[in-house]
Amino acid sequence: MKIEFYDKDNNVLDDLYDEKAKDIVNTFYEKNNRGMYNSISTRQLRRVYDEVKHFEALLNQKKMQNWHELYPLIKMIKAKVTYNTSRVISKEHWNKNVYQSFKDFIVYSISNIRKDKPEDFFVFTKLFEAVYGFYYGICVEKNLKIDK
Repeated sequence: MKIEFYDKDNNVLDDLYDEKAKDIVNTFYEKNNRGMYNSISTRQLRRVYDEVKHFEALLNQKKMQNWHELYPLIKMIKAKVTYNTSRVISKEHWNKNVYQSFKDFIVYSISNIRKDKPEDFFVFTKLFEAVYGFYYGICVEKNLKIDK
């Protein structure tokens, strides 16, 4: 899954927070051979989303003065997601595709965040916000399990 944030003129893609976000969400669930859906746990999604929003709040609070301190910790989210999704896949092998898609989304998106461009992180946080919102809507629409 290749995720681009910017067009050739270095502007945020027009449809990043809409169509691209929906395309990403559509990889987080799939119909299985019994006619039911395999899907990502909303709890798992929320855990990562909360961590990303926590870093966003820290950056906004200090007016970006701590970007170079937080950058490595933001990059570390990739390792955490890789670990957590691997654990889920080992227990729920039927959910492999959807969790692999989630991991790919996080890993590729965070890989797009450049050390000298903190604005990339904010583009990612808005994309993740759109993805989270659309996913929750899909869960309600398709009657997928919503963890409380």
